[in-house]
Amino acid sequence: MPRSAASFCLVCSLFAMVGCSKSMDIDKPIGIDVITTPMPGKQVVVEGHGRETFFAIGPIGGVGEARANGVASLHGFEDGATIVSVQANIAVPEDGKFLEAWMADGGGKPVVSLGHLTNAFNDVRHSVRYETPKDLRAYSKIVITEEGDDGDPSPSLILAEGLLKANAR
Repeated sequence: MPRSAASFCLVCSLFAMVGCSKSMDIDKPIGIDVITTPMPGKQVVVEGHGRETFFAIGPIGGVGEARANGVASLHGFEDGATIVSVQANIAVPEDGKFLEAWMADGGGKPVVSLGHLTNAFNDVRHSVRYETPKDLRAYSKIVITEEGDDGDPSPSLILAEGLLKANAR
């Protein structure tokens, strides 16, 4: 090995050892992640959408042999926008598969994909938050499916579902 390459490796090793030897305060936050979720109260107002004009909520349960539980909520706003949140406890799918949430109306309208559910801790806690300028109040059914990473955009195996019920604030 040429002398300059050996020197470079030695310097890199020293930097790595110094960097690894520093203590880290695990109680000190390294940043803040803010997730905006409409919260109940006398009046819900979300910046950019205005006052909440509609609210629906409902439980989510497993279908067939699938074990799942959770809750979904839909918030409608005076600008016509909708925010849908889904939190579900459901088994992590096997490699090559993922969980996706959908809204349906039960009357023949096309389903609306809310997106892939994520689980930050690689356990059963999954969630998705969907925000759209469209009014989705006509959609009252939430469905969670297991999807293969196969490019097929339509819903597959239904694992959990629930119905949203409008609630007055």
